[in-house]
Amino acid sequence: MDYSGSFAQEWQNEEKEDNNQKGRNRMIHFRMKNNIGSVTVTDRILEMAALALAVFLVVLAVALYHYLPERIPVHFNSVGEADGWGGKGMIFMLSALGVVAMAICSAAAYNYKMVNLPFSLNPACLSQQVTIIGRMMRVLSVLCGLLFIALMLMTTVPQWGMQFVFFSFFLIVMTSMTVVLIVYTVWVYKKGRQYR
Repeated sequence: MDYSGSFAQEWQNEEKEDNNQKGRNRMIHFRMKNNIGSVTVTDRILEMAALALAVFLVVLAVALYHYLPERIPVHFNSVGEADGWGGKGMIFMLSALGVVAMAICSAAAYNYKMVNLPFSLNPACLSQQVTIIGRMMRVLSVLCGLLFIALMLMTTVPQWGMQFVFFSFFLIVMTSMTVVLIVYTVWVYKKGRQYR
């Protein structure tokens, strides 16, 4: 019996598998090059929530466009009253800005060098600090999505008479973003101080 054909086929299959594995390793290396922190199940859930919110932003813009008047409010003063107006096509710009802001936050979760902190990271616990920074950016990505949803709904409320509700939601999300930034930044700083 001639086994050379099946042996050659097996060898080629093993070689293809090795090449595929090398390609996967390169992709993982490329993706993880600047991220030395760990990614948990909670982080993945936050990423999926951010993706769902990004899709919802686009769907919301398309759904609202047909019900908007020709002029919509695009700027609000400190009490939530509209003081700037634009065409109803601005709803798509708000949606696009929201998706871009969320994408930047999500990218920063995988590249800690995109995050500018007021202190240096400690090489002794860099992995732990990067993990915290990644979580912060994922939470901020979700909050960015909620923020832009609130902004888009605020543009529709003059017709619905619910301006106070959406403006309150907007303020709650803005406050939450500020708290997240402060708490996580202090957490990263304290983690670095533990190892000095």
